[in-house]
Amino acid sequence: MAKQAVNKNTETEAKKAEAKEPTFGERLLAERKQLGLSQAQFAERLGFSSNVPVSHYESDAVLPSAEALTRMGRDMKIDVHELLTGEPSPSLAVEVEAIRTVKHGFRELLNEVRVKTKGLKKLDRLIRACIEAIEAGLNPPKEAQAEDGGESENKSE
Repeated sequence: MAKQAVNKNTETEAKKAEAKEPTFGERLLAERKQLGLSQAQFAERLGFSSNVPVSHYESDAVLPSAEALTRMGRDMKIDVHELLTGEPSPSLAVEVEAIRTVKHGFRELLNEVRVKTKGLKKLDRLIRACIEAIEAGLNPPKEAQAEDGGESENKSE
């Protein structure tokens, strides 16, 4: 009977370990790798001369200062809220959904252009470029902004 209780406790602990949320250090490591940076490169962007602080952050030995977190968010576009809590920033989640909606709209427009007109290759390329830019998280290409001749700005006046 006592042996069964020990096995159940061990089994429960194993399940907890499997379901455990990543630590701050593990989330930071994942962010750094996603950026394609070595610890030394990441440290340099934070203003450090060695990778030791980053190594300490990733091993959960030390938490970064407010200044280091600010640089991560501002300079490297890391969602600091998600880094600290494991949950995406609420405002970022809204922005991501808005971007998905715009991307979907561009895809529908592209399909409509393909169906109704075969001769608008330039428009087709422009819409594709916008979709790619949205997927990459960038602004629309300068070509797209220049081609409208500022019409979108004039319309809002």
